[in-house]
Amino acid sequence: GDLKNDEYHGIGTAKYTDGATYNGEFIKGKKNGTGTTIWANGTKYTGEYKDDNKEGTGTMTWADGESYTGKWKNDERNGEGTFTKLNGFYKKGKFKNNDEEKVKYYNEKGSEISFDDYIGTTKKGSGTKSYSNGDNYTGNFENSKPNGKGKYILADGSIYIGDFIDGEFSGKGKMNWANGNSYDGEWMNDKLHGKGTKKFKNGVVYVGEYINGDMHGKGTYIWADGMMYEGDFVHDKFEGKGKKHGRMEEVM
Repeated sequence: GDLKNDEYHGIGTAKYTDGATYNGEFIKGKKNGTGTTIWANGTKYTGEYKDDNKEGTGTMTWADGESYTGKWKNDERNGEGTFTKLNGFYKKGKFKNNDEEKVKYYNEKGSEISFDDYIGTTKKGSGTKSYSNGDNYTGNFENSKPNGKGKYILADGSIYIGDFIDGEFSGKGKMNWANGNSYDGEWMNDKLHGKGTKKFKNGVVYVGEYINGDMHGKGTYIWADGMMYEGDFVHDKFEGKGKKHGRMEEVM
């Protein structure tokens, strides 16, 4: 695109470090006007922007196919809009700060339905639930919370598939973050905990133990160029006994 005072100005395309791509209008180096952003996981927004924030009218379609069309302000759903689920059910009305302020619920045929029918079975059994922050869950419920197997899609497009206990990622599961990183392994209380494999967008791979989200215990850390560390970790740091292979010498 065009430059003005060393800043993007006019219509152009920008690619970001998290894998997202924007094609549209710029003013003084920021997204202003109309444009389309596509994130690495396939989530897509087409609509109006103001100073890099979604503002005005636009449509967000998440990686799982669910969508929202309507008004935005400060990068959040604000004003009249329609949120549509995969099964065709939708809620329509007024939103405020990504939350429902005054909406009605409809099935795929356009007939008005109750909130309970819209969200599905939540006390016990299987169903789908949409949260006020934009997250969505499909899977098993018990005591109105995700329990057992399920799929949880965060508002930013990150996707977790696996085990749940009392509404939290606990057990075995796989997470694909919107930034391109992924993890496959054990969880506890929404944190990486136990044994697992984390792959980073930059090519780095860690295979080993986690405690409360940190690399902690025995593990193997592999750099994108093939260099490798095998040994002890303490809260995300190489600490204890270990070896580095490749062009690097053994370390203790």
